[in-house]
Amino acid sequence: MLVIDPESIQEIERIDAAAPQTESGASPELPEAPAGILPTGTVALTGEIMDSKCYLGAMNPGERKVHRACAIRCISGGIPPVFVVRTTGGSIQHLLLVSPEGKAVNAEVLEHVALPLRVRGEVRYAGGQYMLYADPARFERL
Repeated sequence: MLVIDPESIQEIERIDAAAPQTESGASPELPEAPAGILPTGTVALTGEIMDSKCYLGAMNPGERKVHRACAIRCISGGIPPVFVVRTTGGSIQHLLLVSPEGKAVNAEVLEHVALPLRVRGEVRYAGGQYMLYADPARFERL
């Protein structure tokens, strides 16, 4: 996640919107799009829900109960929630949290933010990001 000051955005080059053409005047074939979302399996994970903006660096500390009120405010304002998992090996993994249909779950997760949870769902990988497709109605508070 990036926080960008709108005043800092400057156009550096305008690209012609016309489609490229071959010597015969026809449009060239476009490469096939990548497969997209890759499922990795169904899991039960233990962790906590945080807002991606603060957790990924906009605030310190951006996690756990001390950050709960701020995280609730950020998520209710539209910042995507992430499920933060601490592995037994000590590493930390964050997964973008979405509904089983892949839709935003911001309003549905507010009561669970920054509290220890067990979440069951499907992990998928797309665009360099792990996503957890899970039903907030089935989250287990620990």
